[in-house]
Amino acid sequence: MFSIVIQVLWGLPTTKVDSLLESSGLKQFTVNSIVDLDLYRESLVQVRKESYTLNFEEEFLEGVWAFSAPIFYPGGLRAALTVVGFASRLCESDKDTAIRGGLSAVGEISSRLGMPV
Repeated sequence: MFSIVIQVLWGLPTTKVDSLLESSGLKQFTVNSIVDLDLYRESLVQVRKESYTLNFEEEFLEGVWAFSAPIFYPGGLRAALTVVGFASRLCESDKDTAIRGGLSAVGEISSRLGMPV
């Protein structure tokens, strides 16, 4: 799932997300792109549970992975932090480090914007 796009969808009501997905469809960027609407919706539910999204399957660009997490302020979703890397240059521990660091960073930024810790 393309990380930045999913973070934008994160903050929208489900009815709006459904409307957008059904009107525009899903574009196939690589052989691993999710183009099935039901599967994409399932992925969005999982992302909302986990509070971040991963794109280790090179769904948007071949050879590239991404991590993205939302930044909140008291009014809701404010922004997203995205970390992008070359798949060939990262091992699993690098990805884990990026995830932990990214989650820590969005927590700190959200806190500074007034979200309770």
